[in-house]
Amino acid sequence: MNLHLAPIALLIFLLGCLAWNWVKWVRPYEKEYPTWRTVTMAAGLCFATISSIFLAVLYEHTAIAGGSIAYGQVELFCIRVGFPTALLGLVAARTGKGKVRKSVVVVSTVNLLIWYAAAMAP
Repeated sequence: MNLHLAPIALLIFLLGCLAWNWVKWVRPYEKEYPTWRTVTMAAGLCFATISSIFLAVLYEHTAIAGGSIAYGQVELFCIRVGFPTALLGLVAARTGKGKVRKSVVVVSTVNLLIWYAAAMAP
């Protein structure tokens, strides 16, 4: 695999996992009563989705702009929103309870690592 195709594969993996999580979450069978842990899990799934959307927006912006602009307005906005939402998604998924808990923890952790790498890039 070419090195420039690796972010595309990772982005497709993240968005595919999130789509599968939403499908699993809204299935009509095995309804659980909405306890605080179930609501927390739903919030974690929402935070992971928002963080992944900002990651996709940043990747598309970088691809269209022809490279990452150090301390550009779009990059800084995406990092400032994406990093905290990934962290909140990880915390909410760790304390939540539901069918999609493990995969949301994985997606939030990967998002958090990518946002950390984006923030620390020269």
